[in-house]
Amino acid sequence: MTPYSAQAQLLSKILEDEHIDQKRVMASTIHRFQGNERNCVIFDLVEGQPFAPGILTRGPFIDSEPGKLITVAISRAEGKFILVGNGRYIRSRFNTNDAIFQIMEKIGKNGETIDALSILSLSFKSEIERPIIPRAGRQLSICSLAILNEKNFYDIFLQDLKTAKSSVVIFSPFVARKRLRSLINGLKFSMKKGIKIYVVTRHPDHQGTSKLEAGKLIEKMRKMGINVVIASKKIGFHEKFHEKIAMIDNSVFYYGSMNILSQSNSSESMLAFRGRRAIEELAKNFDIKRVIRKYQNITGDDSSRISIVQMVGKKLLESIGPGTCPKCGKELVLIKGDNSLYFGCPNLLDRKCNIQKKADRVLIRQAVLSLKLKCEKCRSGHMVYRDGRLGPFLGCDQYRISNCRGIMRFDDTPSD
Repeated sequence: MTPYSAQAQLLSKILEDEHIDQKRVMASTIHRFQGNERNCVIFDLVEGQPFAPGILTRGPFIDSEPGKLITVAISRAEGKFILVGNGRYIRSRFNTNDAIFQIMEKIGKNGETIDALSILSLSFKSEIERPIIPRAGRQLSICSLAILNEKNFYDIFLQDLKTAKSSVVIFSPFVARKRLRSLINGLKFSMKKGIKIYVVTRHPDHQGTSKLEAGKLIEKMRKMGINVVIASKKIGFHEKFHEKIAMIDNSVFYYGSMNILSQSNSSESMLAFRGRRAIEELAKNFDIKRVIRKYQNITGDDSSRISIVQMVGKKLLESIGPGTCPKCGKELVLIKGDNSLYFGCPNLLDRKCNIQKKADRVLIRQAVLSLKLKCEKCRSGHMVYRDGRLGPFLGCDQYRISNCRGIMRFDDTPSD
């Protein structure tokens, strides 16, 4: 049981991948579990650094929504109630009268407290890590979930690079020469097979004291043929992101504390998910495809697929000239921002290329109509420009006639 729906959904997908009967073991939010009871309830509290406590968990037992939710969680247990959480974080970030703090203190006095490291060192190492670490002369075997550290992660990661079939996506906020050098041969091997590699990283200005070196390494990766995606508002990703992720095809998803392209003298951990459903859920939660798609739309990296925003941009070029970037001279392209469409520079590395030239809505509407995009839901209507709470999108023109709710995003690629 967890306060958060995203966590409950991910746990459900892991249970499915492990073929565990969800009538016996189920994952749910506290809200959805009301009226249900179990012999054992595991309350999974995911609060931790660098985030502040969530609004669903911080509050006293009396007269607060978190207090009511935690009371429900405890009362669902007919036998055992197990709280999984970061004790050090709870003691430092929660108030002493908060329900979470009080229940943890009560468990400490009247129940049993177990250090997670004592469990992980036994069960995870012997039952999960060991099977997927290749022994000499043996192939890498598959395990749906593993917890790795800085000592064994890279050997397994390089093995996965060798077996990649279509794409590799790495989210690493920082880049360092020594670590990149240790991975360069594995990356080159994958690219020789025609595999697309995307590295999402911070702009050199946001890489601390190593910004000069980071700039050189980014340029080196680009010359190698690696698609380096600089985190920015243009691609809809925070420029000072902290997520550390790697996704190889749809076969493995790494997530944890390790900066994959810069780790050196630090202790880190990474979870490796190999279950199809869990990977799909994680990719959706982190918007992996959307970030890469926006990068492709802006840079024109993937000529095999043309998105709607690129189609509309080409139509507009036939009637108007959006001009060039005053800083680098590159031709402006149509970009889907958070709440609008605008013409901007495709240069993601130079932060000075931040021009935003407003795109005329009337011309965009006309361009969309001229594309004659079929509605992929009803197959009889055509898509038209609409404005919504989250910005412009395409909706079916049969909405008022047959109540068709087919929609498309500007960053999408039509199926035909």
